[in-house]
Amino acid sequence: MRHMVFVPFNVMTSHWSLLVVNSLKKEIQILNSAVSMTSLRDEEKEERIVTNLQLCIERAVEGGLVTLIEPINITLWKKQYYTDIPQQMDCRSCGVYLIKYMLEWDGDKMLHQFTQEAEFLSKFERDIEGEEQAMDDDVKIIGTAKRKRARKVSKKTTHGNVLQDANTKDLHIVKLTHVYTEPGGLLKIAGSCGDSRRELTVVDGTL
Repeated sequence: MRHMVFVPFNVMTSHWSLLVVNSLKKEIQILNSAVSMTSLRDEEKEERIVTNLQLCIERAVEGGLVTLIEPINITLWKKQYYTDIPQQMDCRSCGVYLIKYMLEWDGDKMLHQFTQEAEFLSKFERDIEGEEQAMDDDVKIIGTAKRKRARKVSKKTTHGNVLQDANTKDLHIVKLTHVYTEPGGLLKIAGSCGDSRRELTVVDGTL
């Protein structure tokens, strides 16, 4: 990808887009994750960025920092606004999409297509797999140091940890994920039970 320079830029202080200088195609490429929102494109800013990049190239040549095989004037290159690219589904994921564009853009297309839903599910599956492979004693304490107390309220089984709900007295086999305290000294344990996640409250050291 040495024939491309990625230039992230902000529009309206609320949205991130990507400008790509593609020397192989002699093209200025604009990748925007919200093409349907016309207010989130600033063509004047795109032109200023290209002009300033050209000035940097010229100053670098004049200063002897780089040597060009042939003269370059990127302000004369074609500017292409690509719309057939993955699009964000909300109003806050533009930065993540920008990073994904830099990882997947080959100068013509995305190496791998992706969607926001697929990326979320992939991360969720990795999190679940990581929990299953983690040690049973790998409990994260948030707040005051209650690690020893947390160990007392779980009984290890071949399936995980048996916890009893203080209110219903039901027994739950869970995979511990977090242990933390709330105001008043209540100790809470969060874990997964089958395909669901649950949160149980510890009162006086018992569930």
